[in-house]
Amino acid sequence: MSQASAPMIPFVVISYHNMETHLHQIMAKTTIHPSLPKAAEVELKKLLKYKIQADLNQYYVLGTILHPSLHSTWFEQYVGNTLFEKQCARKKAKAIFEHIAEEYFKNQLEVEKTSEI
Repeated sequence: MSQASAPMIPFVVISYHNMETHLHQIMAKTTIHPSLPKAAEVELKKLLKYKIQADLNQYYVLGTILHPSLHSTWFEQYVGNTLFEKQCARKKAKAIFEHIAEEYFKNQLEVEKTSEI
């Protein structure tokens, strides 16, 4: 998922989402060779193993939120099928961001206190 010349962290969650959507579309097609939907199903199982890890990785979520054109609204637009699922995805992403920010500022205060001594 990485390239030396381009930051990929903001796009990991998005890339996995797009790949999953594409594989579901292939699996639903009836006008293609029968082996392709089966191959897509096998690939989807493998993809989900890594997608779940990416979805739980706070750095990928944070990278997506901090991206200038994505923010937390991406999670509400593209994650989940119902309005409730979309809102939950956005709230979860914001909660991860807020937790990381709080920890960062807490650590900064501790560093400042120890450097004053």
